[in-house]
Amino acid sequence: MPGYADLIEVSAVPRLVILGVVPVMLHIAAGCGGSSDSPSPTGPVTARVIVTDVHISADDDNRVESITVVTDDGEELTLRLGEGIEPAMWDPPHLLTHVALGESLGIKIGVTYIHTTDSLIATQLLE
Repeated sequence: MPGYADLIEVSAVPRLVILGVVPVMLHIAAGCGGSSDSPSPTGPVTARVIVTDVHISADDDNRVESITVVTDDGEELTLRLGEGIEPAMWDPPHLLTHVALGESLGIKIGVTYIHTTDSLIATQLLE
């Protein structure tokens, strides 16, 4: 009866094949997975979020400077309101109502935002 070692055939892999496979494997490994050092998305991100806080400008008590929201995966984000967001429509009382509705009923708003080098900017808010 043959032993286990007799059933295994060992063959050498030519050096040229290894040299061709290694760069391909490194390229695949570099593209797979993510890390905390991976860059932020470059395009706009759209999500349904719960508003948890409203930050009002110190200069003008009727202008919202930024909002804090929580995403579906529990991530808390602070978004500066961009130029395209109508201040009269998204004034402090309106957004504070969304805070209350989010806390009590889990009601969400739609938000589209972009990553910049130093902050997140909301470019659109939707009921």
